[in-house]
Amino acid sequence: MTNLRSLVLLLAAVIGVAGHAAEPAFVLQNATCRFAVGPDGTTAYFGTPDGRHNVCEPGYPFMQVCLDGKAYGASSVQVDQLSLRVEFGGSGVVVRVRTETTPDHLALTVTEVLGQEVQWLQLVSLRLNITQNVGTLVNAAWDDQYAACVLACNDRTHAFGADGARAFLCAQCYPEFGTVGARAAIIGLPTGTPDPDRRLLAAIGRVELSEGLPHPLLNGVWIKESPGRLRSYLMVHDLGEANVDEVIRIARGGFGCIEFYPWRSTPSYELNPALFPNGLAGLKTVCDKIHAADMQVGLHVMQGMVGWGPKDDRYIVPRADSRLLQNRRGVLDADVDEHATTLLLSNGTSDWPEQGDLYVDGEIIRYTKRTETGFAQCQRRLHDTTATAHAAGTPVGLLVNCFPIWGGTVYCPDLQTNMPDEICDRLAEAFNAVGADMSYFDGGEELVVQPPHWRTIGTFALGVQRRLAKPVFLSGNACYTHLSWHVITRGSPHYDPIHFGRREYTLRFKGTNPANHAKNLLTGDVGWFAPHTHSLTADAVTPDEVLLLCLKAVGGKAPISFSVSAANLWTNERMAEMLEIIRACDELKQREYFSPAALAELARPRAEHHLEQPADGQWHLRPLKFGPPCTVNAASETR
Repeated sequence: MTNLRSLVLLLAAVIGVAGHAAEPAFVLQNATCRFAVGPDGTTAYFGTPDGRHNVCEPGYPFMQVCLDGKAYGASSVQVDQLSLRVEFGGSGVVVRVRTETTPDHLALTVTEVLGQEVQWLQLVSLRLNITQNVGTLVNAAWDDQYAACVLACNDRTHAFGADGARAFLCAQCYPEFGTVGARAAIIGLPTGTPDPDRRLLAAIGRVELSEGLPHPLLNGVWIKESPGRLRSYLMVHDLGEANVDEVIRIARGGFGCIEFYPWRSTPSYELNPALFPNGLAGLKTVCDKIHAADMQVGLHVMQGMVGWGPKDDRYIVPRADSRLLQNRRGVLDADVDEHATTLLLSNGTSDWPEQGDLYVDGEIIRYTKRTETGFAQCQRRLHDTTATAHAAGTPVGLLVNCFPIWGGTVYCPDLQTNMPDEICDRLAEAFNAVGADMSYFDGGEELVVQPPHWRTIGTFALGVQRRLAKPVFLSGNACYTHLSWHVITRGSPHYDPIHFGRREYTLRFKGTNPANHAKNLLTGDVGWFAPHTHSLTADAVTPDEVLLLCLKAVGGKAPISFSVSAANLWTNERMAEMLEIIRACDELKQREYFSPAALAELARPRAEHHLEQPADGQWHLRPLKFGPPCTVNAASETR
């Protein structure tokens, strides 16, 4: 039925009235969207089906190809049975595309590419005049009248927004990953007020189900709409079996989730025996206590980082794993024994760095001097890997250090091996064992060094979520791609540790975080924030700073995240007041207490407010106004 409808629309567009140049070559249409392209390959219309609200910028090609660094726009479109035949100027390339319509979206699928091999094929190139909200990650744009989104339907398709100020929605494919089979879903629908973004999000959810894209459900509710995503979380360093009860006591004061790091080493994710002497059983006990207190369990992970913290992980010692990422390779030119500190390579070292770590048959060797023919001043058995003799002809690889900050060393799993699958299996096993509810995927630098980012950076977000018995509320550092967007709930926080000027930082960055992530239909995160005490390097955090943070979270419909150490939970003597503020604001947020107009005022950039509860029990917001600065003389009765 879908294909028949596409054929009817295509033929109707072609028959038209002879001699009318404005007649489109094809029209795809459902109940909410009409998409028309002219015979010259340019988009003529994209908008409401009645033809009255066209949001496209006409005159731009609806598809493009790139050959030898030059882009060619679609120049001719013909209907061929149930598909389109598209030519691209003088490129000699011909692309066949199958079209489909469904109640919620239109779809284009590449079925054949003829002619010279392309560098890339852009199967959707949709320029729109929507500017109010543009999300380049989810590849969507909307305003109070209309919304549009272009989704990649598989990992052969790279969907992205090419312009953050104006909707330019693209879907692209590449020969190295397969052009035939690349598929994009096109969504267009009227919005209106209130909450035009929620209407678009709901449509995307339906398309996820229709196209077989990830659509995590939690207790029967799509996780992107679950109220649990709004729960603020307490990040606790060094939480373990011995101190969990005290941590729960403080978290109960204002938080809905406790997030912690229970691991000793990565990426095997062995538990820290100092915190969990009873191993997995101890971790389960801790998580059971958190759940019994009606709070979520959050687990902090470093994704696929190899050697975050101790370098004695089993992927490193006693023999380093051969699947560690190496970006230069050579072979030994001569035998070396287990004590040698000079290595010779057969093909020289002209393109190698001056210093680095080498993988040689399970041993990691650090060289501090490069010569024309090899490496000198080598440190053997680095990280306590086993030093052995190596024969001439033994392969030598340069290990990639993805985190050289502060003199650190962190290795990477090669994404072209099955090592990432092993890591995902291990994480999912731990998450499932304790019933984890939330996770922060830190790290990701090991993914950033392995392009293309649109395929690689979401590796662990997608890999872990699809292995879970229960999906988790997920956010993180480098884990965001268009493909992984489907399994991610929240955007990244502004986690920079601020000791002075926190009010200004909240107004400029933390407070605007929800609005920034809302452009990609993600819940924000107004954090990370730490309740510093007074010291030579920090001003003590006060309740008014926390209130500013929390009201920005209320206005942006987002959680806050608070970072503390289990060793000094109550060091800030005003912690009880701050917890009460967090509790009250989270409750107001969950109850949707304030009107949309009040929320908009709270979220307004640089706006500050005070929260009051008079004797009648109602909550009120009062704008804060600041007078001119003045100097107070403590020794004087007057200023």
